[in-house]
Amino acid sequence: MWCCNIFSIFVSISLFGTSCSSQDIIDYSKICSTSPGSASCQLIGRSQEVACNGNQHGVDCLLNIQKNETHLGKITGDEALLAAGVDLSEDVVVLGKITSHHPPSETVVIVNNDIAWNFVSLEGKTLCHPGYNHDSTFSYFMLQELENKIIESKSPNCDNITLLERHIKQLSEFFGPSCRPGPWTQNDKFDKTLKTKYSSLCKLCTNEHCNENYPQPFNDSLKCLLRKNADVAVTTLQEAQLFFQNVANSNRYKYMCKDGSVKSSSTPCSWTKTLPDLVVAHRSVVGQMKNFLQKNLGSHINYNLTLTRDTSNNKYEEPLVDLLELQQRKITFLENNGDFLSLKKFVNDYTTVPNPETSKQCDRTLRWCTYSDLETKKCKWLRQAAVNWGIQPVVECVQSEGDDELSCLDDLKKGSADIVVASSNYAYISLKKELTSIAFPETDTRYLSQIFVVKRADDSSIKSFSDLKGKSACIPQFGGKEHLSLIDTTRRLGITDDTQCDYGKLLNDFIGDSCVPGVRSSLIKDSTDLVDKDKMCRRCKAINQTKTAEYCNADVINAYFASQGAVNCLLNNDGDFAVVSKKDVLNDTSLTALCKNDSLASMNGLLNVNTDCALFVLASSEVVLKNDSSKKSDIQLALYEFEKWFGQKLRKPFHLFDKFDNEPDLLFLDSTPGLNFEGNLPYMEEYQRLLNNVLDCNTSGSASVISSMSFIISFVLLTLCFTF
Repeated sequence: MWCCNIFSIFVSISLFGTSCSSQDIIDYSKICSTSPGSASCQLIGRSQEVACNGNQHGVDCLLNIQKNETHLGKITGDEALLAAGVDLSEDVVVLGKITSHHPPSETVVIVNNDIAWNFVSLEGKTLCHPGYNHDSTFSYFMLQELENKIIESKSPNCDNITLLERHIKQLSEFFGPSCRPGPWTQNDKFDKTLKTKYSSLCKLCTNEHCNENYPQPFNDSLKCLLRKNADVAVTTLQEAQLFFQNVANSNRYKYMCKDGSVKSSSTPCSWTKTLPDLVVAHRSVVGQMKNFLQKNLGSHINYNLTLTRDTSNNKYEEPLVDLLELQQRKITFLENNGDFLSLKKFVNDYTTVPNPETSKQCDRTLRWCTYSDLETKKCKWLRQAAVNWGIQPVVECVQSEGDDELSCLDDLKKGSADIVVASSNYAYISLKKELTSIAFPETDTRYLSQIFVVKRADDSSIKSFSDLKGKSACIPQFGGKEHLSLIDTTRRLGITDDTQCDYGKLLNDFIGDSCVPGVRSSLIKDSTDLVDKDKMCRRCKAINQTKTAEYCNADVINAYFASQGAVNCLLNNDGDFAVVSKKDVLNDTSLTALCKNDSLASMNGLLNVNTDCALFVLASSEVVLKNDSSKKSDIQLALYEFEKWFGQKLRKPFHLFDKFDNEPDLLFLDSTPGLNFEGNLPYMEEYQRLLNNVLDCNTSGSASVISSMSFIISFVLLTLCFTF
């Protein structure tokens, strides 16, 4: 019986937005939903059998099913392909596939009849490709299969150019005049450069720079084949079958198969077939889930002759159709003698899952530094998603021995990793470790860092920045955005020595006994050589009041760590002033801001203080790598693709900027809407100006500064120029 076998799960009604019972505890199984408070979820909750469980996306649905916290869900074919390439439990099974009157999409290659039985015979021939910039169910990887076969047949050539240019160059050298329409990269400037340099791949396009976007790409590639008298075209099986209904076409062209063989127009051979959308469940409840759907989905189930359709009660059909996205579609159960295949086996039986290890090119990888098990897990899903999409270089996830960004920054300096998303709390540390920005995560205006200096409102001894000299400071973290903002302002006002370029020493000489968490970290020794660490730790305290010695680590055990901690330090009279980020502190009217124009704010608290008073308004984080990395251009091109396909795209297999496995802020902050590569938003320009002021500081005694490249010049060159 269904009721006897469902899981007992204790869930508050408010969590799922349902009102199915007045009881505090109810027994039911759960179905994935991105809108657990929706009308459909409320209706399903009334069944007393199934209720919604909130999931950000299909990947989280799969992970929750794996943990048996959710029991049923719908995923896309792309999400299924992604899951099959990672470490997913065999307990996630395919209950059924979702079908419609449209057959699954399949790619095919059509060639002229004079083409022989191998890929070598295509050399010098003309190609018509559908391009990549269209709303297609096909990934780059699928549409690049022919191109990859061509490149595999040639001898390896790893010139000192990006992997993308290597790919384009080899295609240009292999094929004759062709048409590969649409963008070749999301970087517009580099796209134009490539199309100018390898213009033969645009010769057959109506636009000489192949900037056209085909309205019907798979039909238009066949039109190109006919009108330009070309030799090869990539299209879909459906379009090919329509094409071959014309006798002249069937006599002139044939299929080329994935193994290089050729077949007549009446014997199609597909390269890749897209996976259908699937209904998945946890193995332990798959039978019950099937019974529930049979009972309630009615006309949205494909029935065979041995299965009796139950139409006795389908009042939950409409909400289930909504939750499983079954509009004009049906579920076909995939049961075999009472058993259901695991998702991994189903996908591997259906198609070839791309392998990251065998996809590496020229031994070049993008080593992403992580600092927690869960972040590494998300990185591995990104790695597989990128390979599935055909993005190079292949991502490698390198988990640091430490457990924070600082340890990753050190790994980048040592060369054991390539990139990490670094908080602006480590702005100065990143510079001292000779790291530079390659991209900026965009920041919602609510999460921008507005940096303020605050004092106690009743302290009349502080009226200007010069009054701060020698006083006790509460700084959220050594080397962070607040530290840099304070020193930059005092240098601008001529209060601190503008010939001294060590921002650690400048802070040290400006303040008295203070609390500057993190100053003793062994990972930032290159930033604290000229600092009296005891002085900077003297006012710090541990949360545990039984400890008598000052606690100076940059972590939550330090009562004065971070901006709110710095405010607490000030309010407890352990400091005379604090430098804080407005978004990270509670509004307190017992504080008064000291504005960047060297005057006090007209009102107490920070809530209504104008941003013009702030020392800086800054980006929250940056994607950094080593200044001298030989992989800068490759990595940035990959980030462009991540931003497009795993960020901007509405229907995406992987959500790079969202929660993962119900955990926030992994790899990127969840408040990140996307990446910016030009650094041209005001808060990014402010951040660059702040860092550039550090790098531009001129003194004959600072070898590290003399050897540093201007941040602005470095970033602009990195954005606009690539090694060809």
